[in-house]
Amino acid sequence: MKRGRPTNAIRAVREDYAAVLVEAGIDARWVESITTNTLDLCPMPDEWSYIEVRPSLIHGKGIFSAIPIGAGDLICASRIGKYRTPAGRYVNHSPEPNARMAHGLNGGFDLIALQVIRPGEEILIDYRQSGAVQGWTFDSERGRLYKERLRGGQ
Repeated sequence: MKRGRPTNAIRAVREDYAAVLVEAGIDARWVESITTNTLDLCPMPDEWSYIEVRPSLIHGKGIFSAIPIGAGDLICASRIGKYRTPAGRYVNHSPEPNARMAHGLNGGFDLIALQVIRPGEEILIDYRQSGAVQGWTFDSERGRLYKERLRGGQ
């Protein structure tokens, strides 16, 4: 897919991301301040060197696999203890994810494949699911109303 004008699918993902923020009662500036903070980042452990950070059509940078990953397989750690890996920093949202967040070892979090992930494919999670694993709450009615307003009340 070429860079340039977002496709309808990319626009839908971005719209859903905005709805996630509304549902969680989170301000986009706060999210930006958390995601750009580098004080809690650690390097990706060598065992997951097949995870690559690359430009994403969805938003900024994303994480991609250089190898095939089977459905149900551990992709990598996104958080090790209190430190985020590059996967925890750059994994993007999709309402149709190919991965999910799960509790890992020592208070960390792992990414698990929901389906086969092909080499070069961006790894995506649903932020609602990952937020729920981390104890966040969401108001889906608020998100639905937000999406309605975006579409002009349809």
